[in-house]
Amino acid sequence: MNLLEKLVLVLNRNWLAVNIATARRAIVLLYSGRALAIGTEDFSTYDFDGWVKYSATADGDCISSPRMKLRIPEVIVLSRYSGWAFENKGPTRASLLARDGCTCQYCGRRLPPSRLTIDHIIPRSRGGSDDWDNLVVACIDCNIRKGDFSPEEAHMTLIKRPRRPLPLPYNRIRGLSSMPSSWLKFLSG
Repeated sequence: MNLLEKLVLVLNRNWLAVNIATARRAIVLLYSGRALAIGTEDFSTYDFDGWVKYSATADGDCISSPRMKLRIPEVIVLSRYSGWAFENKGPTRASLLARDGCTCQYCGRRLPPSRLTIDHIIPRSRGGSDDWDNLVVACIDCNIRKGDFSPEEAHMTLIKRPRRPLPLPYNRIRGLSSMPSSWLKFLSG
Protein backbone atom coordinates (compact mmCIF):
# COMPACT_ATOMS: atom_id res chain seq x y z
CA MET A 1 0.00 0.00 0.00
CA ASN A 2 1.16 3.51 -0.77
CA LEU A 3 2.04 5.21 2.53
CA LEU A 4 0.15 8.35 1.54
CA GLU A 5 -3.04 6.26 1.30
CA LYS A 6 -2.66 4.97 4.87
CA LEU A 7 -5.67 5.91 7.04
CA VAL A 8 -5.47 8.50 9.81
CA LEU A 9 -8.10 9.07 12.52
CA VAL A 10 -9.35 12.67 12.60
CA LEU A 11 -10.58 14.23 15.86
CA ASN A 12 -12.43 17.52 16.24
CA ARG A 13 -10.94 20.16 18.54
CA ASN A 14 -12.80 18.54 21.46
CA TRP A 15 -10.91 15.29 20.73
CA LEU A 16 -13.97 13.39 19.49
CA ALA A 17 -13.54 11.15 16.43
CA VAL A 18 -15.23 12.71 13.41
CA ASN A 19 -13.64 11.14 10.34
CA ILE A 20 -10.93 9.04 8.76
CA ALA A 21 -8.61 10.69 6.24
CA THR A 22 -5.75 9.52 4.10
CA ALA A 23 -2.23 10.30 5.27
CA ARG A 24 -1.92 12.66 2.30
CA ARG A 25 -4.91 14.71 3.55
CA ALA A 26 -3.71 14.58 7.16
CA ILE A 27 -0.28 15.93 6.19
CA VAL A 28 -1.89 18.76 4.21
CA LEU A 29 -4.03 19.67 7.25
CA LEU A 30 -0.95 19.50 9.48
CA TYR A 31 1.21 21.57 7.11
CA SER A 32 -1.49 24.24 6.64
CA GLY A 33 -1.95 24.66 10.40
CA ARG A 34 -5.52 23.34 10.39
CA ALA A 35 -4.58 20.29 12.48
CA LEU A 36 -2.06 19.04 15.01
CA ALA A 37 -0.53 15.59 15.04
CA ILE A 38 -0.96 13.58 18.23
CA GLY A 39 1.91 11.58 19.65
CA THR A 40 0.10 8.37 20.45
CA GLU A 41 2.46 7.40 23.26
CA ASP A 42 1.88 10.45 25.47
CA PHE A 43 -0.93 12.41 23.75
CA SER A 44 1.37 15.36 23.05
CA THR A 45 0.31 17.56 20.15
CA TYR A 46 2.65 18.81 17.45
CA ASP A 47 2.39 21.43 14.75
CA PHE A 48 4.10 20.65 11.45
CA ASP A 49 7.59 21.81 12.48
CA GLY A 50 7.31 20.02 15.82
CA TRP A 51 6.14 16.86 14.05
CA VAL A 52 9.16 16.99 11.73
CA LYS A 53 11.46 17.14 14.79
CA TYR A 54 9.48 14.34 16.49
CA SER A 55 9.67 12.25 13.31
CA ALA A 56 13.47 12.39 13.23
CA THR A 57 13.67 10.01 16.21
CA ALA A 58 10.28 8.25 16.12
CA ASP A 59 9.51 4.77 14.87
CA GLY A 60 6.71 4.02 12.46
CA ASP A 61 5.85 4.51 8.81
CA CYS A 62 7.73 7.50 7.41
CA ILE A 63 8.04 9.33 4.14
CA SER A 64 11.38 10.90 3.35
CA SER A 65 12.81 13.68 1.29
CA PRO A 66 16.46 14.72 0.98
CA ARG A 67 15.92 17.29 3.76
CA MET A 68 13.62 15.53 6.20
CA LYS A 69 11.88 12.42 7.40
CA LEU A 70 8.18 12.69 8.25
CA ARG A 71 6.32 10.06 10.22
CA ILE A 72 2.78 9.33 9.08
CA PRO A 73 0.57 10.39 12.02
CA GLU A 74 -1.96 7.84 13.22
CA VAL A 75 -4.25 10.47 14.78
CA ILE A 76 -4.67 14.20 14.17
CA VAL A 77 -6.81 16.78 15.94
CA LEU A 78 -8.39 19.65 14.02
CA SER A 79 -7.56 23.13 15.26
CA ARG A 80 -10.91 24.83 14.68
CA TYR A 81 -13.67 22.35 13.86
CA SER A 82 -15.70 21.39 16.92
CA GLY A 83 -18.74 19.92 15.17
CA TRP A 84 -19.76 16.31 15.02
CA ALA A 85 -19.45 13.85 12.21
CA PHE A 86 -22.22 14.35 9.70
CA GLU A 87 -25.21 12.32 10.75
CA ASN A 88 -27.06 10.33 8.15
CA LYS A 89 -30.34 12.21 8.53
CA GLY A 90 -32.32 10.48 5.83
CA PRO A 91 -31.70 7.96 3.11
CA THR A 92 -30.71 9.15 -0.33
CA ARG A 93 -29.99 7.07 -3.39
CA ALA A 94 -26.25 7.65 -2.95
CA SER A 95 -26.29 6.75 0.75
CA LEU A 96 -28.33 3.59 0.12
CA LEU A 97 -25.96 2.50 -2.67
CA ALA A 98 -23.02 3.08 -0.30
CA ARG A 99 -24.68 1.24 2.58
CA ASP A 100 -25.56 -1.78 0.43
CA GLY A 101 -22.31 -1.72 -1.53
CA CYS A 102 -24.03 -1.46 -4.95
CA THR A 103 -25.28 -5.00 -4.37
CA CYS A 104 -28.83 -6.19 -4.99
CA GLN A 105 -30.17 -7.17 -1.59
CA TYR A 106 -32.28 -9.96 -3.11
CA CYS A 107 -30.01 -11.80 -5.57
CA GLY A 108 -26.60 -10.58 -4.37
CA ARG A 109 -25.34 -9.31 -7.73
CA ARG A 110 -22.97 -6.34 -7.56
CA LEU A 111 -23.84 -3.97 -10.41
CA PRO A 112 -23.10 -0.41 -11.53
CA PRO A 113 -25.43 2.17 -9.94
CA SER A 114 -27.16 2.77 -13.27
CA ARG A 115 -28.45 -0.83 -13.21
CA LEU A 116 -29.79 -0.63 -9.65
CA THR A 117 -33.03 0.68 -8.18
CA ILE A 118 -34.25 1.50 -4.69
CA ASP A 119 -36.91 -0.91 -3.41
CA HIS A 120 -39.38 -0.41 -0.58
CA ILE A 121 -39.48 -3.69 1.34
CA ILE A 122 -43.04 -2.94 2.39
CA PRO A 123 -44.39 -1.07 -0.65
CA ARG A 124 -45.52 2.51 -0.12
CA SER A 125 -48.94 1.57 -1.49
CA ARG A 126 -49.25 -0.74 1.54
CA GLY A 127 -48.10 1.82 4.10
CA GLY A 128 -44.35 1.31 3.77
CA SER A 129 -42.15 4.22 4.80
CA ASP A 130 -39.12 5.92 3.30
CA ASP A 131 -36.98 4.97 6.31
CA TRP A 132 -33.58 3.30 6.36
CA ASP A 133 -35.07 0.01 7.54
CA ASN A 134 -37.60 -0.16 4.69
CA LEU A 135 -35.34 0.71 1.75
CA VAL A 136 -32.83 -1.52 -0.01
CA VAL A 137 -30.88 -1.55 -3.24
CA ALA A 138 -32.31 -3.98 -5.81
CA CYS A 139 -31.40 -4.83 -9.38
CA ILE A 140 -34.03 -4.00 -11.97
CA ASP A 141 -34.95 -7.67 -12.48
CA CYS A 142 -35.52 -8.33 -8.77
CA ASN A 143 -37.46 -5.10 -8.27
CA ILE A 144 -39.77 -5.98 -11.19
CA ARG A 145 -40.18 -9.55 -9.91
CA LYS A 146 -41.03 -8.33 -6.40
CA GLY A 147 -43.45 -5.71 -7.71
CA ASP A 148 -46.03 -4.49 -5.19
CA PHE A 149 -45.56 -7.47 -2.85
CA SER A 150 -43.66 -8.00 0.36
CA PRO A 151 -40.53 -10.18 0.02
CA GLU A 152 -42.38 -13.09 1.64
CA GLU A 153 -45.31 -12.81 -0.79
CA ALA A 154 -42.88 -12.68 -3.72
CA HIS A 155 -40.92 -15.65 -2.29
CA MET A 156 -37.76 -13.56 -2.07
CA THR A 157 -35.31 -13.29 0.79
CA LEU A 158 -33.24 -10.28 1.79
CA ILE A 159 -29.50 -10.92 2.02
CA LYS A 160 -29.25 -8.75 5.13
CA ARG A 161 -31.61 -6.72 7.22
CA PRO A 162 -31.37 -3.03 6.32
CA ARG A 163 -30.50 -0.51 9.01
CA ARG A 164 -29.48 3.07 9.51
CA PRO A 165 -25.71 3.47 8.96
CA LEU A 166 -23.55 4.55 11.86
CA PRO A 167 -22.23 8.12 11.70
CA LEU A 168 -18.71 8.78 10.47
CA PRO A 169 -16.13 7.58 11.30
CA TYR A 170 -17.75 4.48 12.79
CA ASN A 171 -19.38 3.31 9.56
CA ARG A 172 -15.97 3.44 7.81
CA ILE A 173 -14.16 1.74 10.70
CA ARG A 174 -16.55 -1.21 10.61
CA GLY A 175 -15.36 -2.03 7.08
CA LEU A 176 -11.66 -2.04 7.97
CA SER A 177 -9.87 -5.35 8.39
CA SER A 178 -7.62 -3.81 11.05
CA MET A 179 -6.91 -0.47 12.65
CA PRO A 180 -4.06 0.95 14.70
CA SER A 181 -4.39 0.22 18.41
CA SER A 182 -3.83 3.94 19.06
CA TRP A 183 -7.29 4.63 17.61
CA LEU A 184 -8.99 2.62 20.36
CA LYS A 185 -8.06 5.28 22.93
CA PHE A 186 -10.20 7.77 21.02
CA LEU A 187 -13.05 5.52 19.92
CA SER A 188 -14.01 3.76 23.16
CA GLY A 189 -16.19 5.25 25.82
